[in-house]
Amino acid sequence: NRMSGIEGTRPYDALVLDLEGTICTISFVRDVLFPYASKRAEAFLRKNFAEPHVKEVIARIRADSADEIAKGDKEVRPIGSNDEAAIGDIVRNVKYWIKKDLKIPGMKELQGHIWKEGYASGELTAELFPDVLPVLKQLLVPIYTYSSGSREAQEQFLRHTKEGDAALYIRYKFSLADIGPKREHDSYVKLADAIGKPAPNILFVTDIEEEAAAARTAGMRALLMIRPGNLELTQFARDNFECVYNLAAVMTKEDIERCYSLRQTPESDLLRATIKSFRTPPKK
Repeated sequence: NRMSGIEGTRPYDALVLDLEGTICTISFVRDVLFPYASKRAEAFLRKNFAEPHVKEVIARIRADSADEIAKGDKEVRPIGSNDEAAIGDIVRNVKYWIKKDLKIPGMKELQGHIWKEGYASGELTAELFPDVLPVLKQLLVPIYTYSSGSREAQEQFLRHTKEGDAALYIRYKFSLADIGPKREHDSYVKLADAIGKPAPNILFVTDIEEEAAAARTAGMRALLMIRPGNLELTQFARDNFECVYNLAAVMTKEDIERCYSLRQTPESDLLRATIKSFRTPPKK
């Protein structure tokens, strides 16, 4: 099941990308986005408590909190019934979940709304790895994202990158709320179904070996991305998956021929360098 897209004809006809650790740094998410949401959760809820979309998120967090308590998490508070108590309890739970990096759907929705304000005000600007946007622009297949962030969070992140609007190149952003947990076989069956293509025709790129393994059990092709700051992959993962260092790994022979026919610009130079180095670890 090893892929050799570079040598062969197009080996897939839909591409699914993970975000964190694959197209952007883990540190941007952990050190910029998470603290931003944590710090602003209370003010955001106070300001927008009566908004219908925020009411929905509050209802979801109420249900998520009850679920976590039922699972035995003693740190999670039940959400109080009056508004003031509810805000206090939600903020406490959300800060705890963010700190623990738990994938709680209601909390992910809330983060998305908070970040939307941050991007709109210019306080937040997302950062992609430099190879990402030039490669996305060259691909002729439909591209999707699948991330633990909400659809809103993904949309805003991709739209407000330092390199420009990357959301233009993404056909649909799938979240946990649409598809389910990223380390489970059934999620990838559902994902292929949602994309409307047979699983073997879909390529999934991620930095997490359990996700790549789950995608593969559902019949998808999977590439493992190694980026600065990512978790070390196990020897098993290195032996069993094609491991690559930048997004040019997804380019097929025809994509590459097209890149080499582009007139010379800083972006085309970057693309060519990226194509040459997708199997080579970047210098420290």
